[in-house]
Amino acid sequence: MPDRYELLVVIGAGLGLRPGEALGLALDDIDFAKEVVHVRRQVKMLRAKLCSALPKGRKARDVPLPSSVARAVRQHMEQFAPVPVTLPWDDPTPAETPVEAEHRRPRTYSLLVNGRERKAVNRNNLNSHVWKPAPATAGVIAPLEEEGTDGARVREPSRERGSTPTSCPAPVHAAAPPSTRSSRSLEREAPGPENSS
Repeated sequence: MPDRYELLVVIGAGLGLRPGEALGLALDDIDFAKEVVHVRRQVKMLRAKLCSALPKGRKARDVPLPSSVARAVRQHMEQFAPVPVTLPWDDPTPAETPVEAEHRRPRTYSLLVNGRERKAVNRNNLNSHVWKPAPATAGVIAPLEEEGTDGARVREPSRERGSTPTSCPAPVHAAAPPSTRSSRSLEREAPGPENSS
């Protein structure tokens, strides 16, 4: 995973933030003195355009800032300074009323994680090109199949379809003798036309 995105792993694991919330985290959201992070926004894609919006559930919240995460944020900022990014609020489409225009007015935040172009990160691109290939590169999951020439999406490996690498440990239920497994789990494991590929 490129260095500029490694903080997302620390933020996700250490603070429990969703991907869009981690991408929307700004310098002003972190209170190092009080050891708290204010989760106030997310970066999301709407109608093929990026915008800022309230977190899921439309509720801001505070989460504790562990010292390990604070240290990682400081180290990240030494290498990648926060960048002021301006995005429309809540909906990037043109407003139809003055009230909508005021609500959707663009807002600027100094985002901690940004792309090489010093812009907000598109979560869909990050997922496809950085996030999902990382466990395959680390050998945790089977490599992703290459994208077809027809522009089809990359097929992700699936444990349900038996695509895990042989070096991964077997699920616990697979190690148990068949007599101790429920008939329902045996039915799920039986190959059928819908999952035989």
